[in-house]
Amino acid sequence: MAEVVPKSGLRKKSVLIVDDNQIVQTTLAEIGRTLGFDVATAASRREATGLIDIQAFDVAIVDKKLVENDSKNRDGMAILKYLRDKNEGTKSILLTGYGEFEDASEAAFDLRTFAAIKKGPETEEEIRSTLIRAVNDAPRDKYQSAVNIWCGTEDPVVWSTRMNGLLKHSGKINVFNSLLDDLAKTLHPLLRRDSDNGIQKTSVPFLIAGYYWSRGVGSAVIVLICRGELPSPIPISDQWPKELRLIDPPLFKVNRKNLTGAVIKCEGAHHTDFNVACAYK
Repeated sequence: MAEVVPKSGLRKKSVLIVDDNQIVQTTLAEIGRTLGFDVATAASRREATGLIDIQAFDVAIVDKKLVENDSKNRDGMAILKYLRDKNEGTKSILLTGYGEFEDASEAAFDLRTFAAIKKGPETEEEIRSTLIRAVNDAPRDKYQSAVNIWCGTEDPVVWSTRMNGLLKHSGKINVFNSLLDDLAKTLHPLLRRDSDNGIQKTSVPFLIAGYYWSRGVGSAVIVLICRGELPSPIPISDQWPKELRLIDPPLFKVNRKNLTGAVIKCEGAHHTDFNVACAYK
């Protein structure tokens, strides 16, 4: 089965489905998985915002009314506003069984909704086509200059030159930056702690590592770049939380010439510890 194109770096696109009707939720989740999405589901406003706090989704399908016996319920609209205020590029799709023009208009103009779809006989096919349009509508230059993310407070040119010398790869700086771009695209958006300063040299020769919260993945991660194969075990920095536990095998791994880049998920961290956004420039 072909995957949704384009990917977000090394990972699949993600979709959040919010609907209190279990049958509808299951149907939409199956459509998302068939198209190649990583799917998360929620049945209430609280569940949805809890997931959104941890992870940034590429697309969200949100039912307008999330309490079946309350015709005035607008929890879905509140979720759309929550996504809008996060301002992380999530494409929101409003799903409604009532089709009030006012709500669809509000969603489209005030809540920056990508599309509004009325439930009916053609809903499934419309969801499929809208999902494909949404993931192919991303800006092409969103992930440029990834080195600015990894260098912390250092000058990007000086940092890049130093890392190039440390790793001594055969492809020179353009290969190094290509690897950084792949990892940045996969993990975007990234958060970093005040006490961390980008990717740093480790106790293992020819290995650099950094500790981040990836909202693209929805967890704390260790980012590693080394010459050749990854060492085993992976060294733990004394600057990272003592309760941190790395989950093997790596979540993502990519090679460029004789450089290896990897992302390892972690347990023992909380997303509220990371409060400095690493923006693309």
